[in-house]
Amino acid sequence: MSSDTKRFRILSLDGGQRGVLMARMLMRLQERLPGFLDQVDLFAGTSAGAMTAAIALTSPSWKVGLKRAHDFWSEAKFAKINPLQNILSLTGKFPLTSNAAMLEQLEIHLGDITLEKLSRKLVIPAFQLDNGAKDPAFRNWTPRLFHNLPLEGSGSTELLRDVVMRSGSAPIVSPAYQGYVDGGLYANNPSLCALALAKDYTGLPVEQIEIFSVGMGQNPIYLNKSTDNLGYMDWFLDSGHAMAMLNAVAESNLKAISYQCGRLLESGFYRLDPRLPRAFYRKNEQQVRADMDAWEGIGAEVNLVSAETWLVNHGWHKPVKAKTSAKAKTNALQRNKVKAVRRPARQTKPKADRVVKVAAAETPVVPSEAPIKE
Repeated sequence: MSSDTKRFRILSLDGGQRGVLMARMLMRLQERLPGFLDQVDLFAGTSAGAMTAAIALTSPSWKVGLKRAHDFWSEAKFAKINPLQNILSLTGKFPLTSNAAMLEQLEIHLGDITLEKLSRKLVIPAFQLDNGAKDPAFRNWTPRLFHNLPLEGSGSTELLRDVVMRSGSAPIVSPAYQGYVDGGLYANNPSLCALALAKDYTGLPVEQIEIFSVGMGQNPIYLNKSTDNLGYMDWFLDSGHAMAMLNAVAESNLKAISYQCGRLLESGFYRLDPRLPRAFYRKNEQQVRADMDAWEGIGAEVNLVSAETWLVNHGWHKPVKAKTSAKAKTNALQRNKVKAVRRPARQTKPKADRVVKVAAAETPVVPSEAPIKE
């Protein structure tokens, strides 16, 4: 593809538990390649990825936004365990956790902004339990894509906090929210959904669409059984792998969608998803907080050279020099001001004019802190 060919760029953020790992990797990329997020035309996020994107997009700068998203996950103020909720969940009629604390934190971070008020384009998958069709023949559960593109059925007037809550309500683990559950049921990696919407929105061929897909780490989990006769005890209540079915759904569509996008876009698709050193499962509050340190360490140490190379080679990194203030310009002129050279009054021999070399004033280039604007 020639350098002057129009390209539509998508940043896709997976769903999952390890939001702090994702946020840390994005913070490092932004620090090393300042301005790369300014090149994104469409953001896509599922569940935790949607929350990360929403917090970043409603902040005054990328640096502030990614730091806020990182702190949102690392502080995990919503991860408190309610003993009564645990007891009720044993009846099979209640979810394992409450979503009240999560909603409270999202209200603090996102306020009452609607999806259509965002200055950047965003798509968020969720799964609707009942579409409410008047004709029973058309009444069913169905995938929904919320976005702020000028396309039919966007749901762009919805509150952003409500949309991300819908996308992040994992069945059994969390309550449904406003009749929706986790978009990760079909698009834990939202890359393919974003690609389809991008084609509808731009009319561009896939050769002109690029996706940088960011995961939360490849979890080395599996179901080790001596029999093929697996029942609900094996899929949902196994002591060594609780909720195996949900993990299987989430992990399988991550990999399947990555493969599909890779085949469709070829070199225009890049997947950043480090392999985790050990398996992580949904646990109680104390264990999750202990795991936070491990996730933080992985995000801080994972090798990003390949990702940086892809971003630079594909034109996602175009840093802009910081504007020089009037005071800085004045100081620079004063530093480089050259006084006139006068010859002595008495001079026995004529001398050649002195040549004075003046170095051009240099303005340091610093990471972009411009507000996030379209």
